[in-house]
Amino acid sequence: MAKKKDSTEDININIGFADLFKGIGSLINLVSNMCDEGKTEITRTGEISGLDKDKGLRGIYGFTVKLGANGSPSLQSFGNIRKKENRLTVQEAREPIVDIFDEDDGLLLIVELPGVIEANINLEIKDDIVIISADGKERKYAKEILLPCSINPDDVKSVYRSGILEIKLSKVRN
Repeated sequence: MAKKKDSTEDININIGFADLFKGIGSLINLVSNMCDEGKTEITRTGEISGLDKDKGLRGIYGFTVKLGANGSPSLQSFGNIRKKENRLTVQEAREPIVDIFDEDDGLLLIVELPGVIEANINLEIKDDIVIISADGKERKYAKEILLPCSINPDDVKSVYRSGILEIKLSKVRN
């Protein structure tokens, strides 16, 4: 007899209306289980291989659910599978996981970019948007990050160590 999988392991969110409620229910169960187990963060990932054998293209997908101090969950997806015109597409570049911390005088962005060297990371700032791209031997990353406030583009500091990029941005004082 096959073992029943834990409902928190498989979360399928499809485009259909009925599946939407099933997906929301699965997400609510996941957050509820996190609270019961005392967890503040959980990540689920997956891979689809054999999409383009010539390029060796693989579909990488995942999400992270984090519980804030007030108990409200935030959901962030990552990978290289995107919804485009009501269908899923696999992009060459992956979206990295990004955490944004709103501090008193600025913002701190933590970006996971494993497999790249610092010289191959491009950082661009336009108003309240940070654009990050990076090319590694086997991986490419790209993401546009909408910031929660205006920042001073002349006061940006970044450090890259062991696949983690930390970006410190100063807020614009009104």
